[in-house]
Amino acid sequence: MLEVNEDSVTKILESRGIKYSHRNDDILVPNTIEEQRMKKARRERRQREKKAKELREPDFEWPPKRKHHKRPLSPRTKLSQRQMALIELGMIQSADDLPAFAQSFVKKSPEEQTELLAKLDARAGRTR
Repeated sequence: MLEVNEDSVTKILESRGIKYSHRNDDILVPNTIEEQRMKKARRERRQREKKAKELREPDFEWPPKRKHHKRPLSPRTKLSQRQMALIELGMIQSADDLPAFAQSFVKKSPEEQTELLAKLDARAGRTR
């Protein structure tokens, strides 16, 4: 379709008496050497950016994690720490005594239960 358009333009120019029109097809053709240079430049740029990214400091996490912020303990970890605290405090002799202790624990008031759990947690080395 482009050539049809160029032919029509040439016909119009010739009908007006213009015999010469310079066409720059050889200049407008893509230059293979320039294309190779551009590919090489892009590749080198990507490599530089990759190296710079590797050398750069790691991205900062926002908000930053503070040293005093600790992940909450899992329920299994809490249970094992509280069992150890019960043994250390002399409330039970071994893990086999837990069912009997649980029955007496359920009979206590909610305030007494909370107080006992806080005491066990403090003994285990953490506060609630």
